[in-house]
Amino acid sequence: MSKNNDLFRIPAPDRKDGEYIFYPICRVGRIVPFGYVESDDDPNILLPVEHELLLLEEAKHHLKRYSLRDVAAWLSHKSGRSISHTGLKTRVEAEQRQAKQYIDSRRLALKLQEVYLKARELEETRLGRRALTKEEADGELWEILEKALFDREKITLKKSSKERLEEYAEKRRKIKAGED
Repeated sequence: MSKNNDLFRIPAPDRKDGEYIFYPICRVGRIVPFGYVESDDDPNILLPVEHELLLLEEAKHHLKRYSLRDVAAWLSHKSGRSISHTGLKTRVEAEQRQAKQYIDSRRLALKLQEVYLKARELEETRLGRRALTKEEADGELWEILEKALFDREKITLKKSSKERLEEYAEKRRKIKAGED
């Protein structure tokens, strides 16, 4: 897997009150993924096109009954933006792989937490140390993990791109809340 694929993932939509919530993403390659458009302010930020992304979610359900070619043709016709059957397959498989990785990561994180607590408990009984509360142990574990991750990967967004993403997210929240 390339370094870019490790760093970049199209987020799965969140569901709140039965509605999907889509987020802007950072551009990594030259191709703009289906359901996103380039921002006018920053070409490195891709903004979601809700209509296309909702059709893509519907297309995923159609894949259970129809062929990839048929669903890709339907999606292209409905959205007005072309997507090949291989492009659709790649997108769906990537989202499934990401969902599986999330589940595996979550399971491993819980296992790590459990093993860490047991190791601390054994150490405390052997060395006669004061037992840590669960919150203290969790905090200690997160400090260790953060240090390990940030030492290994020094990845930062350009400040201007990060600020634009935050501004866009704030505008979306206001629009959804009816404040604007």
